[in-house]
Amino acid sequence: MKKKISMKVAATILIMMMLSTGCSTHALLDYNNAVRKTEDITRGKMSLSIKVENTFSTDGLSEEAISNLKNFERVEMSMISTFDNDQPKSINDVYVNMGGTGIDSMIYSMEDYAYIRLPMLNEYIRINLDELAMTPSMDTSGTENLVRRVTKEWTDLLETENVVKGE
Repeated sequence: MKKKISMKVAATILIMMMLSTGCSTHALLDYNNAVRKTEDITRGKMSLSIKVENTFSTDGLSEEAISNLKNFERVEMSMISTFDNDQPKSINDVYVNMGGTGIDSMIYSMEDYAYIRLPMLNEYIRINLDELAMTPSMDTSGTENLVRRVTKEWTDLLETENVVKGE
């Protein structure tokens, strides 16, 4: 008898805890607050890691070309970036591995310039970032429209009853 009562009490407590800490009915508000907080970040550190596996069609290529392509079959890159938006500068520790050869470098950016350390030469390259302004080589208006439509659908989805209530 005591076992049944304690099971009922435990189940009731568990249900009450789930109800009090479960899904918020303010999902869209929570989402918008998270977006705002993310956009308000002025300084911090971020980490990025990318691994790309490529396969190439080697039909009709010379042995030398095939050998060169092997260096690009697996490309890995990682970066730790420290930034401060109040001051126009960032420090980026970058590691790139292509074909089993790793290159570790630092990129410092200050205002309109970036300084890239070339470890194999023990030298720096200075790049004017204003001169790197890239013009799109293709029409991206379709992509922008797609992003707008997906954003609208996502927002509409967050506002629907079944999502907000967590059903």
